Amino acid sequence: MREHLFIRLRPDSTECSWAVLDDDGRLIRPVASGPLAQAAQAIGNERVIVLLPGPQVLTLQAAIPKVSQSRVRQMTPYLLEESVAEDVERLHFATGRRLESGRIAVSAIARDQLEGWLDVLANAGIAPDAVYADSDGVPDTPSTLNLLLEGEQIYGRRPAQPPFVLDGVALPEVCAVLEARSEDRSDLRHVLIHVDEAAEREHRSGIAELEARLPNVAVRALADDLLHRLGATLLFQPGANLLQGRYAPKSNWVEMLRPWRAAAGLLLALGLVSVAAQGIEFLKLEREDRALTSQLAQACEENFGSSQLQLCATEVRRRLNDAGEASVADSESFLTTLVAIAESRSDTSMIEALTYRNRVMDLRLVAASVPALDLFAQNIMQTDRFDVRIESTADTGSGIEGRIRVEVNAP
Repeated sequence: MREHLFIRLRPDSTECSWAVLDDDGRLIRPVASGPLAQAAQAIGNERVIVLLPGPQVLTLQAAIPKVSQSRVRQMTPYLLEESVAEDVERLHFATGRRLESGRIAVSAIARDQLEGWLDVLANAGIAPDAVYADSDGVPDTPSTLNLLLEGEQIYGRRPAQPPFVLDGVALPEVCAVLEARSEDRSDLRHVLIHVDEAAEREHRSGIAELEARLPNVAVRALADDLLHRLGATLLFQPGANLLQGRYAPKSNWVEMLRPWRAAAGLLLALGLVSVAAQGIEFLKLEREDRALTSQLAQACEENFGSSQLQLCATEVRRRLNDAGEASVADSESFLTTLVAIAESRSDTSMIEALTYRNRVMDLRLVAASVPALDLFAQNIMQTDRFDVRIESTADTGSGIEGRIRVEVNAP
């Protein structure tokens, strides 16, 4: 299992916090704080991920056609030109994954600001594998407004919307602004507030006011530093990596391949021999195919009165359907769905119950977190054979129970 070192930078400071998480978002090394040089000493074989202060990065969503990634990066600045106050030529735009809505997550930051942070990291001896806005680590939970409180800053995200960061704004005012900006307030019926002890004391009156105003407000204490929550979310719901275009990590491929020249020559020779052998085998198979086709045409003529293979195949399928092919196909769909669920489930999740009817499987799955449920659904949908929908989630105390619907796509 791969390990990930998250380094969260502080605005206008060389201080930072860092921690190591595994692929499942579990804390391997506890959160530590100190100078950036000290964080550099903690780097081993982990993947290094740097989080920039959220207020310095603008997070958006853009409706971009399905084109190549290079074309997406070229189109993004012009599509978002009216959404940013600064000249797009002075901004660096990074694109992330395509969301369920069809839109693409986008992060924008001033070029001189990003270059300044990269210089600070380079001077400390840190070469990150990825750079995100720390606000991208706010969880995206269906039907729930997530709020993360840290000092006077409030990090938040509405379902399927880009994250936001507000500084010096009272907690009730945040919800009032969100209510005023949206006709659909259904996501404000469920508010989940993540808070540590210090932030709970600072925002106690605001939390109490929200609990009185809104029907369902839950407060979840952070067992560790906010960095753990942000990092765990980014592992399952990655935002837009700012290291794109001119800022993408560069590799010296010539120097890396130089020691392998002799091996590459041998591999090329082996490849040529293999291609020649496959060519001979292909000619042999082609002759056998012609012979089998001739025999099959003769059999079709004897049994169906036509030597045309297409007509013969149509008649065979018709007779199979009459013999009950439909029930066999339904059985195969059930087994295929069951296999996809088994391959997508992690070792830490557990299936509580499942039912199958008419190419649709409903199941109750208990996972470690909401992001883990989302990853399970995405793994199944990657096969392009199923439509997956998380219909509800509930915190059972021992994990997050999700009710998930998996439907086999029509052939």
